[in-house]
Amino acid sequence: MKANASFTKRDLPALTGLRFFAAIAIVLHHMRGTFGFPNDVLTQVPLGNGVSFFYVLSGFILTYVYHDAGGSTARGKFLLARFARVWPLHLVTFVLICLVISPVSQVGTEDGLLAAFLNLTLLHAWMPDYRYFFSFNSVSWSLSVEAFFYLIFPLVLLRPARWLMVSAVVVISMMTLATWLGVGPYTPGDSSPSITSMMYINPATRSFEFVLGVVTAVIWLRIGHRCAGAAPLLQAAAVALVIASWSAVPEVASRVTNLAAREWLYHGGLTCMSSAFLIFSFAQQDGLARAFSFKPLVYLGKISFALYLVHQIPIHAYNLGIPPFDQLTWPVYLLAVLAASAALHHLVENPARLLILDASRRLSQRGRRDPARPTA
Repeated sequence: MKANASFTKRDLPALTGLRFFAAIAIVLHHMRGTFGFPNDVLTQVPLGNGVSFFYVLSGFILTYVYHDAGGSTARGKFLLARFARVWPLHLVTFVLICLVISPVSQVGTEDGLLAAFLNLTLLHAWMPDYRYFFSFNSVSWSLSVEAFFYLIFPLVLLRPARWLMVSAVVVISMMTLATWLGVGPYTPGDSSPSITSMMYINPATRSFEFVLGVVTAVIWLRIGHRCAGAAPLLQAAAVALVIASWSAVPEVASRVTNLAAREWLYHGGLTCMSSAFLIFSFAQQDGLARAFSFKPLVYLGKISFALYLVHQIPIHAYNLGIPPFDQLTWPVYLLAVLAASAALHHLVENPARLLILDASRRLSQRGRRDPARPTA
């Protein structure tokens, strides 16, 4: 991060619009077989890879916004801004799922307090036990991963290319370790380490996708302006590559005999490069990006974080037969979670973020006005 922080950047509405498609892919992935939605819809498409797209996009956007910020003060403001952006909504959805579904039924009384502590402090993705990384609002494991990204981001920005190599080595090392330990796929009820916990959940393993986003942004900041004239061609090629790579995942991954490598390839390893290319090309804002800058789509992108965090709560309730969730049809479910997402965005996410940042500014100003008096 360089000196002379400048946080004013032009918006990238097309990338905000793309967020909604990634979020709705995850929603469709989780709602299969619930609310009367067919269980065999798009089964050959790894819709869960929307998470991988978000990781790459996160690295890109953070670099775009903070690449010229400098100093320890800027790093502190960055971490506070990320906390204000993520944690309040995480807390509210944590409370919501406890109100809808008994916490005891989720994690049991013996491990409940530890699970709650790890979940609320966003440390649960580091635990190889599913009772912790899938505790409470189970999709929040990805926020635990993001929290790790935020911590390493200032360091990654100093040497992006080197960190990309380091993160690739971490992936290979985790594959080697998982193979040596002989761990198998995650199965419900089995709390032992699994391929899932090591290659899909573990923050260190997922860091490759985030760092790839950082590197993509650095390249875009250097040469993106030279590609403006070719934006429509690049965007068409990127869309085609995304469709091809996502469609090829089941076939390609199934041919890989090593279970750890297969898990990583299936959950982002085969699609993260095409995601990076898509983000690079749609950051240009011309060509196809204009269609993704359509205001209603951009709005849906803005509420996508709330959509991601709230969407699985009704699904858990449905699977447990809790009324009235067990009576919903899938169109009603989709409309309900979109409405809930909009409400959470406007009533929790934005106000809480502004409140935290405003309180921080007030404390900072008070500290400058009333410096600590020296003592003898």
